[in-house]
Amino acid sequence: MSTTNLNQIVAARIRAVMASQKLTAATVAESLGYSRYAMSSRLTGKVDFSLADIDRFSKLTGYSPSDLTSEQFNLVTLSKAA
Repeated sequence: MSTTNLNQIVAARIRAVMASQKLTAATVAESLGYSRYAMSSRLTGKVDFSLADIDRFSKLTGYSPSDLTSEQFNLVTLSKAA
């Protein structure tokens, strides 16, 4: 899996998790410490998610970082982390 491909996959998985948990880009942006514009740039693949971003998103959603980066991904409906 190439780096570019992995970045696109991670962004797609983050969008899928956001949709399944009904998280808005504004909510996730605030949690990751980004503006909505910066978050949009990451969600559309214009800017890569950092490992720290993936870690913070994982804590917000209940997924592990490896769930979002491994070759296999299972989208499950989880409640938002407290």
